[in-house]
Amino acid sequence: MSDIVKNLAYLFRTNSKTRPVLLLGAGASFRSGIPLAEDAVRRIAQSAYARDKFGLNLTDSRLMLSDWLPYLQSQPWFIQDPDRFAENFSLAVEHFLTPREFRRDFF
Repeated sequence: MSDIVKNLAYLFRTNSKTRPVLLLGAGASFRSGIPLAEDAVRRIAQSAYARDKFGLNLTDSRLMLSDWLPYLQSQPWFIQDPDRFAENFSLAVEHFLTPREFRRDFF
């Protein structure tokens, strides 16, 4: 067994009082299928639009961009600059994914 593997095994042993923290970049999330912030904003807005306009619980795949984008753009908190679209992530979570149950179901 290589020294690297031995060191990792030592760090991740079950009887350790401390737990290691892994800092991964955005590429790790993307490769594992987690949407990037820009795509997440789109999905959140689509889900909120489906709920608010049609009473649907989750994203309806039949909704088109032209259906829900004006709804998103009409929000007073929405950052309109297309180059900053991903910056709307935390705002979309805060304003669209309420109540807590809707947020839990979405994620």
